[in-house]
Amino acid sequence: MTRATAILLSACLVLGTASAVEGAPPDAFETARAELEEGLVGALVDVARWCQKSRVYGERDRTYERVLELRPDHAEARKWLQFQQKSGEWVRIGKYRRPNDKSKELAAEGGTRQRDAYNAFGEAALELILSEESALPLARRRTEAKRLIEVAPDVASVREFLGEAPAPEGEGWVLLETQTSARQRPELRALAGELQVGAPAPTPTEVDPKDRDLGVQFTASVANDVVRVYATTTAAEAGSIANVVHSSGAFFRSTLGVDTVLPEGFQVYVFGGRDVGQTFVSNYYRLGSSDRQRMASLASAVVGDAQLGAWCDTSVERKDAIARLTISTLSRERWPNAVQQGWVWEGLGLYLSYRLTGTRMTLFVVDAEARASDAGTTKELTDADNWIAEAAALLNGERPPRLAFLVGKKLSAMVTRDVVHSYALAAYLLEGHPGATGKILDLIEGGTSPIPAFEEVLGYDATYLDERLARWLVEQGR
Repeated sequence: MTRATAILLSACLVLGTASAVEGAPPDAFETARAELEEGLVGALVDVARWCQKSRVYGERDRTYERVLELRPDHAEARKWLQFQQKSGEWVRIGKYRRPNDKSKELAAEGGTRQRDAYNAFGEAALELILSEESALPLARRRTEAKRLIEVAPDVASVREFLGEAPAPEGEGWVLLETQTSARQRPELRALAGELQVGAPAPTPTEVDPKDRDLGVQFTASVANDVVRVYATTTAAEAGSIANVVHSSGAFFRSTLGVDTVLPEGFQVYVFGGRDVGQTFVSNYYRLGSSDRQRMASLASAVVGDAQLGAWCDTSVERKDAIARLTISTLSRERWPNAVQQGWVWEGLGLYLSYRLTGTRMTLFVVDAEARASDAGTTKELTDADNWIAEAAALLNGERPPRLAFLVGKKLSAMVTRDVVHSYALAAYLLEGHPGATGKILDLIEGGTSPIPAFEEVLGYDATYLDERLARWLVEQGR
């Protein structure tokens, strides 16, 4: 039987007896933990006394200061640190100056002994937290572990339980997700570049007869093994669009661990401006009157079951739009139900297309009235904004949005702050938990509610995930 378990069992026996007499026993766990903390105080006092005998007086005082953090009225520590009690308060006698150590080597040993005392306490306390005898639910175990690091902040086993790792700078601790992201983010960036370089070169092709009578003149027509592109601009742009469609599919499959492909006969129409684009919309045979009316204010759209169109003002915007719409098409093919949730459509689509194109220009949250009432987000985000920094400020502010509310929103109900939150969540999942996003969405598609799906895959309830996401965002700016 370990010391921590023995202490807990002893506490339970004592409290059981007290319960019969008093009817209101204190928490057995708290009693056992207090005994361990008392043991830490005793161990630190022993270290301080060793420092005194070893003539490392500065280290002695540093150790007694640690004792006072735990027991402010500890008489021995107060005495060595030149305090006296007057009128019920501790008052320092004269001007205190920390004494010198007579030996650097022995002072270092004193520091090691102090760390050993904290480590022994931290490991015993963690064992108590996790023991079957304590029977603490998971949420309380995490709470107690956080409380534990307030006393012993550098016990590795406790940090590991909390999903933390040493900071890369060598000082402090960060989430494991932050450590993972530091490796995963550049890998995702490199993968996106490699897929675009390695995409097959498109070849010229003929315009289908049905597409020759739309009131526009296509000057370029190319195809690869997944898409046909017609453009009124240049052959170079048509080739670039074919490339980004091909690489979007490969990137989607690689990052999400799925085998989804674009629909057969996938086709993209590219126009050099809004006027020619609207001419196409007015004449395109796959669109009805309600579709044409809806697209009158758009610059890109899904124009058929396997067809996309982009008529933005610049080639950069058109490439961004097609990458975004391709990702959305793949998401809809794989998860037709889950993608109805706004955070999936906006968050996943924006993050993946950003990694492919380096831009974030295509958003589907456009309701001006909703944006006007968007408390907590006072500006429109632009492509140039640091979205992670915006999300860090939002989720660590006075009224942070919660995951439980975000995942219940459809795209039509989302506002700007929801887009920021969705983007941050997608970045956190794809960078910090590689392989998790596809599993979560598969569960949701299969009928599992979003929050239970997150909990099953990540092991975090909504509140704990909110906490970790907010902290992860701050750590990205370290």
